[in-house]
Amino acid sequence: MKRALRVGSGLVAALWLCLIAWVGADLIQARDREFEAASRVGDTLSRVLEGHLLATTQKIDLHLSAFTHQYQDTVNRRAPRPVVEQELARYLSLFPETQSFRVADAEGNYIYDASWTLPSVNIADRNYFRQLKANPRAGLVISEPILSRINNTPVIVLARRLEDEKGRFTGVILAAVRISFFEHLFSTLDVGSHGLIALHTDKMQLIARQPHVDQWQGQTISDSPILTLLAEGKPYGSFRKIAAIDKEQRLFIYRKIEGLPFIVSIGFSEQDLLSSWRQRALAYSGLCLILSVALVFLTRSWTLNYLQKETLANQMSAAFREKERQSRALLDSIPAPAWLVDTDGKYLAVNQNFWFTARQREVDLIGKTAFDVFPREVAEALREGQLRTYEAGAFKEERWLNIGHGPQLYQFVRVCIFDETGKATGLAGVAWDITELFKAQERQRLVTHVFDRSVESLLILNAERRFIACNETFVSLSGYHFDDIRGMDPSGLLPENQDPGFLDKVIADVRAFGNWSGETWLRKKNGDTCPVWCNISLLADEETRIINSVVLM
Repeated sequence: MKRALRVGSGLVAALWLCLIAWVGADLIQARDREFEAASRVGDTLSRVLEGHLLATTQKIDLHLSAFTHQYQDTVNRRAPRPVVEQELARYLSLFPETQSFRVADAEGNYIYDASWTLPSVNIADRNYFRQLKANPRAGLVISEPILSRINNTPVIVLARRLEDEKGRFTGVILAAVRISFFEHLFSTLDVGSHGLIALHTDKMQLIARQPHVDQWQGQTISDSPILTLLAEGKPYGSFRKIAAIDKEQRLFIYRKIEGLPFIVSIGFSEQDLLSSWRQRALAYSGLCLILSVALVFLTRSWTLNYLQKETLANQMSAAFREKERQSRALLDSIPAPAWLVDTDGKYLAVNQNFWFTARQREVDLIGKTAFDVFPREVAEALREGQLRTYEAGAFKEERWLNIGHGPQLYQFVRVCIFDETGKATGLAGVAWDITELFKAQERQRLVTHVFDRSVESLLILNAERRFIACNETFVSLSGYHFDDIRGMDPSGLLPENQDPGFLDKVIADVRAFGNWSGETWLRKKNGDTCPVWCNISLLADEETRIINSVVLM
């Protein structure tokens, strides 16, 4: 008899250890899936920010280059200020993100200003000024984050060299971009209550950060692994680290902006990412506690039966009632519908969340089957899951069910309960409503938020190069609503006199290089045309298949 007791106890302990191992493995996999999903969202968001920064920089540089070609001789002749400053003021009106457009002479003194007021400061010691003065081939020079000597606000400067007819340095044309512009853009993006978005130089000097931290403005983040990863030939990627600024554990996704001295990084706080995972772990813990109580009770019952003591049998009955009360409390503490059924599918116990979901009182559910409680289609799906659990011992699945609230996606976890002979006597189950999580993942909420709030006109095309989305900025620019262009080929937005080979060349460049940038003409809905600067890039899936094209203008 004692040997039988030991064998039975060993079987119970083995079952319990298997259950714990299965729950642990499932929680680890769920945690990894949360990080993988966040990495995909962060990568998509970094691509969108890269396109935005490229478009902004290219448009400002387009005007700086145009100024050097059209007004360089005018500046060298020291034309009256209104002649030049009127053009600079026009530039300033086109770019709300800029603080000013200015022209400085060869000694670093300002001689023209878009604000019509010349500040009495000198910039000859600025790195960008010295670089342009020393190098005739410098092209566009972008400064590190600096404090403006005019109004003491943090800016970055985009500047080009001015020369006389003999190629001698005569000064610079520059645009000062407010760093607050980037932080305002970042603040419109939802990366969680403890997340962050930051823009750095290519030497990891902090340009802009949301949330903003004054004392770190312009400081170099020396402990970041990003520079090491870039040196290894990885221009984008992810890693997990405790942030140096606020000591928050985060998943970071970074991307080096192609052609610019910028690095964008997005940090998702692990406490935000794992909030739903922790709820699942709590529910699993509750289920394990319930099964622990059941296993303890069965072991206790075996012991009392072997000893065949009437007094112990009475104690067993009292212990059973107490355990039943504890099981009831544990069952109700699970924040999702949970239940126990026998092998015929009759409900032995249900928690409050279950009978709230079923819209029936608990006393009306006990002893009934799913066919007595739910629509037949739902009941058949539930019974199928029960039978598969008896075959496997434990079973997890996801199903769409309509129990009267419309289609909802549930995740089920079921585990068999065995008697002392190892025969299944029923099962315990928990179901989570994961409909909203599924919908959120499908919509890719973060990307949609960026799309809707972008100050740039955005168009998205499918793999067949047909329009499938546009934002309100494009509607305001062109007059077209989405229904006007749905399914349209890009040629429908070009003027009738556009070179017929232009679109074919753009498509060929995008296929060859993955992106295209340039100026073209847009035909508005009212028939007018206007020049626009376009930046076209491709989006691919995990198997590198092109699924979308993104147009910024």
